[in-house]
Amino acid sequence: MLKRMVLLILLSVLLCSTRIYAATPKQEVVFSFDFNKRFKLATNQFAVWIENDKGELVKTLFVTAFTAGKGWEKRPDALVAWRKAVQEKPVDAVSGATPKSGRQEFVWELDDRAGNSVPDGKYKLRLEANAAWKTYFEYECTISVNNEEILLGETDHKITGKEPLKQKIVSNITIETRISGKANKKLQCL
Repeated sequence: MLKRMVLLILLSVLLCSTRIYAATPKQEVVFSFDFNKRFKLATNQFAVWIENDKGELVKTLFVTAFTAGKGWEKRPDALVAWRKAVQEKPVDAVSGATPKSGRQEFVWELDDRAGNSVPDGKYKLRLEANAAWKTYFEYECTISVNNEEILLGETDHKITGKEPLKQKIVSNITIETRISGKANKKLQCL
């Protein structure tokens, strides 16, 4: 009986396979920057997200796990602007431990939290990083979407909070558009 159960389990695992299919090429936004991990208290938290022209959250692309896991209850100063955008919604992003220093890349495929294509309009890509206890680095770029064509607009960045208003946590920011169309993997059980 046990052998038969093991055989059935193995057979069901074998029937699940990874299929590769070609995605329809489409425009996407690629946002990257150098992250320089700091070894001080209350640093290294960051979030990258998209808002519509009304300032409403469209999608969070990444947020560090401490803040995503309600770390702001322990430290209310963590990522104040992102938390305001998210409000009480569940975190919809890839979150993870604070990354090691190095180049970080995030891709927006012109979709919302549910994976639906966004309507034509103006959007903002936003980044917020805790550079010190109450010192924040913020970056934003206006993005216009028209029939899946993307125009990158004005960018702005600022450092706010308590002195010293210096930061070395984020540098070498780039934002660009590209055509996707790489092969994608899809798990499909037969």
